[in-house]
Amino acid sequence: MGMSAHSLNSRCYDYLCNGGLFNPEMMDHDKVRDLIMDLMRGITESEIQIEALLAMSHKYLNVPELREYERNRELTLEPST
Repeated sequence: MGMSAHSLNSRCYDYLCNGGLFNPEMMDHDKVRDLIMDLMRGITESEIQIEALLAMSHKYLNVPELREYERNRELTLEPST
């Protein structure tokens, strides 16, 4: 299990407030790398949870808003050419 969204948001905020926003070269590169890797894991975990919830919602619900959300999500995930 990864870090909570609140924890990741807090780390990003700290990074930006402590120099990352105006002078990223002053930041500890190892900490920045770790932050980026944790963010990637957090995003992946969130995507898995969303997919599971969508699958479950289709099984138990027939809500037009969910179908519209999924249709829009698929459009935004398509690679641009």
